Amino acid sequence: MIGQVSDTLSFMVMFINTHLTPILVFLMKSINLYAVAAMLLSLSLSLSLSLSLSRFFVSFNTLLQSL
Repeated sequence: MIGQVSDTLSFMVMFINTHLTPILVFLMKSINLYAVAAMLLSLSLSLSLSLSLSRFFVSFNTLLQSL
């Protein structure tokens, strides 16, 4: 289960590097600071949500295994 979580996290990092970094670079070139701030805020929110979900599934899995 821990391996699946680390695979998911590495996939998310790869996805961010390949898809969202060019968008951020484009927004910074257009100097639309509000759009860059909104993009960074939504990115951090989605990362924290996915991390908390993965922690929940790990704890839920250990709870099921203890039963």
